[in-house]
Amino acid sequence: MIDRNAAALTNGPHFNFAAYDYGPFDSAVYSELDWLSNSQGLVEVVRNGRYRTYRLTAEGERQAHSALGEMNQETGTYIGQVKDWVKSLSFRDLVSAVYDAYPEMRVNSIFRG
Repeated sequence: MIDRNAAALTNGPHFNFAAYDYGPFDSAVYSELDWLSNSQGLVEVVRNGRYRTYRLTAEGERQAHSALGEMNQETGTYIGQVKDWVKSLSFRDLVSAVYDAYPEMRVNSIFRG
């Protein structure tokens, strides 16, 4: 969403999302997260069976706040609004909302919501 809708604000797009099982997917996102975890120590990877979740480390949170503070107000506000919106939704509601906004990303979906 941010990568496409705010590309001009973030010097992007940075990823090449394509329709996949549960909506937009680009494996480069996982490569970036692994780099931020292994090389930079900014992201923690939590493995739970076959699934992984990601969260910022304390240093990652500090750098994220610093980066947001350096952005122009419009960009920082938009990113904050998207974050709050995403966090307010269940997985089912998030995937449905993404499909409503980007119907072309539903093409290969196995999601039944």
